[in-house]
Amino acid sequence: MPAALPAVNVDPLLIGQVLINLLDNANRHSPTDGVITVEARREENQVVLSVADQGPGIAPQQRQAVFERFAQLDKGGRAGLGLTIARTFVEAHGEEIWYEDAPDHGARFVFSLPMVDDTVPLR
Repeated sequence: MPAALPAVNVDPLLIGQVLINLLDNANRHSPTDGVITVEARREENQVVLSVADQGPGIAPQQRQAVFERFAQLDKGGRAGLGLTIARTFVEAHGEEIWYEDAPDHGARFVFSLPMVDDTVPLR
C-alpha cells in the first residue's frame, strides 16, 4: 500500500464488514500455506482496494453469480451471503465491487471507495 492514501468517505462499520467478508472468503478458498494479499491504490477520485487469494479462482461463467444470494460454488456448508453483503455495502456507497483473476492463480475481489471531496466541509 502507498505510504499515504487519500481519506475516503465511507461508513467504517460497513466497509470493515466488506473487508472481513472478503478476507474470510479468501481464507476459505486458499491452500493452507497460501498467501492472501490486500492492496490499495488511488485511481482518479477513488481509492481501490483488493483482496487476492491463491485458491482455484472462479470459472468465467460463475463470476457474476458469486455475488448473488446463497450462491455456493463449493460445498463448504456456508450460507453464501458474504459476497452478497459485500456487494450491498459497497453499492450503498455508490461504488462497485468486481472479480478478477489474481496474477499468480486464484481470485481477486476488487472494490472502489469514494474519496473525501475537499470542497465539501465534513460534518
